[in-house]
Amino acid sequence: MNTIRRIIRDVPQHWVGDGFPVRSLISYAGGNAFDPFLLLDYAGPHSFPSAQSTRGVALSDGAGTVRVIAGEFEGTKGPARTFTAVNVWDVEIAASREAASREVELALPQGHTSLIAVQSGAVQINGTPVEAVELAELDRAGSVVRIETEASARLLVLTGEPIGEPVVGQGPFVMNTREEITRAIQDYQNGQMGRLS
Repeated sequence: MNTIRRIIRDVPQHWVGDGFPVRSLISYAGGNAFDPFLLLDYAGPHSFPSAQSTRGVALSDGAGTVRVIAGEFEGTKGPARTFTAVNVWDVEIAASREAASREVELALPQGHTSLIAVQSGAVQINGTPVEAVELAELDRAGSVVRIETEASARLLVLTGEPIGEPVVGQGPFVMNTREEITRAIQDYQNGQMGRLS
């Protein structure tokens, strides 16, 4: 079972860039919209499937559904094709009609970096309380996470295979080397990264 490394409670607003600065649409107040940014193959096509093309999987005993955006859940593959092994699951857990609480176990890939964002509701992840608009970071050891809730909840589960590459960030840019950062800043300043229309 994966253990929780930490809970991130005060998530700051942030900026990201893919050719131009883009403000993420994460709704911290209502917990309704998350914009996960995936590392896609830079040399590949720059398109991303619509949310309508995601595939849903019913959880056992009517516990809810998992919408597979990227990666795979219980044999169902999501439409997004990523450069590295990544899972993005939109999990809705239904309130139990028969019991005071509902428990769901999700199998996570062994060795993946895993995050669970609680979009709405309140849950316990492996016995640790996590409220709406909080993010739980899990240890890489283990392959199961137990989620318990007394009411309906919605989660965004993110897992990814560590790629072990260096990470250098400055402003909205994230690259592998200081030289790549310098080049990206110069490209941006010279108007070579696209336009907002």
